[in-house]
Amino acid sequence: MAEVLNNIVEHGKLGPEQRIRSSVSVLPDGIECSVIDEAPVYRALVEPADSSSLTCEASIQLAEGGYGVFLIQSLAKDIRYIEVEQGNHLEFRIPLTTVSEQIC
Repeated sequence: MAEVLNNIVEHGKLGPEQRIRSSVSVLPDGIECSVIDEAPVYRALVEPADSSSLTCEASIQLAEGGYGVFLIQSLAKDIRYIEVEQGNHLEFRIPLTTVSEQIC
């Protein structure tokens, strides 16, 4: 969630009047997250990334914008992007097994 919010603030081109809303639901098998922002449309998180040969150590060397997307895609499941009238809505799930097994 922190990386998603960081990406919105750093790359989302939000104006001072634009908002970010987020929610987290704790489930028996993980957590579900929802983030709605009023930034211009940004689909980079849900576009397929070729990270099949990218190791965790190598991903740290990615250029600006690359590591955050890699981290989110490697930890989150069921990533769903919805373009809303005034921005973006991102939903994703983080299974409990992901947290313990895949962190760098």
